Amino acid sequence: MSSWSEMSQPATSVDPAILGHTETPTGGKQDWLEGCFVRVETAAGEVIENGQVYTFDEATKVLVLRLPNTSNVTNPSVFDYRLIKQRFIKTISITGAKGPPIPPVSYVNIASLKARERKAVKAADQALARIGTDVTAHAQQVFDALAKTLDPEWRGKNILCRSLDVTLKPPYDTNSLHGDDKAKTHVKRVLDGELKKMGL
Repeated sequence: MSSWSEMSQPATSVDPAILGHTETPTGGKQDWLEGCFVRVETAAGEVIENGQVYTFDEATKVLVLRLPNTSNVTNPSVFDYRLIKQRFIKTISITGAKGPPIPPVSYVNIASLKARERKAVKAADQALARIGTDVTAHAQQVFDALAKTLDPEWRGKNILCRSLDVTLKPPYDTNSLHGDDKAKTHVKRVLDGELKKMGL
């Protein structure tokens, strides 16, 4: 295992086992490590540059890095966090001295995250349902056009406008509508307008 003094030399790659090293100047496992900027190469060959060590969890053998924010959030206090199992770390080296103390991560509302996850999954399922199976590009164009104002769904190669119970069948023109006459008239008006916009 590499010594603490070896690990302290900037840009020196060492055995990842040093993460759990106990012989530090202060006698603690984390004092020398937390806040350091490191370069990590994973077993898969991925290289993570300029990561700041948030902590190393001895119980789970997980290294937590704070990284520059990659989202659209412009708040300078927002960062990304990356968790890496020690056994997946090929090399780790210190590339810079300790930065300012890292404030604790704010409280995470698990219930809110689960609700956001459910909402995202639902939206993804809905988006997938809007894509027809084995239909032509023209059919998909018509479906997408109707979806602007109606509530269509695919029924095989047919398009069902659910609230009006009107079905549009191939070749997806105004003569291909099936259902109640009054409801058909409304869908026909919408379809005719959308087909004209599409140049058909």
